[in-house]
Amino acid sequence: MFFKFNNLGMVKEANIEFNGLTVIAGENDTGKSTIGKLLFSVIKSFSRYEQDLKEDKRKNIISLIDRIYFSIRRNIHFQENIELRSQFNSREFFNEVQSIKDSSDKTIIDSLFKNKLDIVNSLEMSLSNKERIIHDLESLKEVILWDDRKENIIKRALSKAFVSEFYFEITNKATNEIGHMSCMEGENSIFDVKIKNNKISDLKFFDTLYFNDVTYIETPIILQLYDVISRSSTLFEMNDASEKSVRVSSMSYPKVPLHMKDLLSKLENANYITDSLFELEKDPLRDEISNLINGNITFKKEERDFIFSKRITTSSKENESFDVKSVNVATGIKAFGIIQLLINSKILDDRSLLIIDEPEIHLHPMWQVEYAKIIISLIKNDISVLITTHSPYIIQALKYYGDKEKISEKVNFYLAEKIEGSNMRK
Repeated sequence: MFFKFNNLGMVKEANIEFNGLTVIAGENDTGKSTIGKLLFSVIKSFSRYEQDLKEDKRKNIISLIDRIYFSIRRNIHFQENIELRSQFNSREFFNEVQSIKDSSDKTIIDSLFKNKLDIVNSLEMSLSNKERIIHDLESLKEVILWDDRKENIIKRALSKAFVSEFYFEITNKATNEIGHMSCMEGENSIFDVKIKNNKISDLKFFDTLYFNDVTYIETPIILQLYDVISRSSTLFEMNDASEKSVRVSSMSYPKVPLHMKDLLSKLENANYITDSLFELEKDPLRDEISNLINGNITFKKEERDFIFSKRITTSSKENESFDVKSVNVATGIKAFGIIQLLINSKILDDRSLLIIDEPEIHLHPMWQVEYAKIIISLIKNDISVLITTHSPYIIQALKYYGDKEKISEKVNFYLAEKIEGSNMRK
């Protein structure tokens, strides 16, 4: 699977293959994180479109049914006409629609609306009010029959994801060229997105994206920010993603990027799973992490915190541990704890992408090597990972363990470089 990027953020041009482990190395401010956030936005938007379509459809159905009801209620005979009240009562009408909206037999839907229209036409009311009700009934029927709005739903979801991740700064400020992102699988085009003035100007999709979920790890400190992030919202939830609305909303309520809220939700719901991620051995990676950090991190709902249960290793005390709150846990231990939690939650599978942004920041060189070893274990089990880094320890360790485990064909390295005489990166 190949992704192409042009004129997005600080990135002038990038062609990247995903076939297991993808490593993007380079100096600071070379656009490495931009690639990760672009991928997160696209995969999350494509994976959510069906949910958004259902939510959008439900919201429109409820709104139109309520409008029809209140318009009907203006009829002078409404109170005394039991059948009329029953036919257009919001709850009963909604239940009727729910019972038929997924029907493959269009005649059932036609019959329901013919009956409603006949009742409306028989009412004594102003012509303008009657026309309004008939229009709303026809609109309601169209909403129920929606089956071809996938492109609009994805476009809206992607627009909101870009706003949440880039806050209206996705196109490159150093050029007026149109931003472009596309995906190919072999000779097959999957999608093509063009962005102008920080807005999607064109979106085409041709097939289903292979990845159906994505997780983005930016910083292990997220574990000690549970209360702040859990009480915040993202700009993704906004109905209106205009810059003016975003500014007003941000002044009223705290906002965090979508990738932070998404990760915290996954970690919060992680349980200690006893059955293995791996088929042949019993939880070797989880045990390896537990032995490395000398304990386990779990979420304690009653404490609203991620707690590190640290094992006691003195000769006089065996199989005992004590609990440490996340704020008092070393950031390096939290970095491994996040991977531990994701494994426990079974979030990681062969159709998910894990993005890790500069994991070396909080790790001693020795633990950078251990972290790389764990990533290679994930790749061996068909989990796709994108890592951005500027650490020679991480790069060398990934190369070494990739060769050692004989999966070098699934490891791709890229170097982000500054274009001479330009603010752009390649």
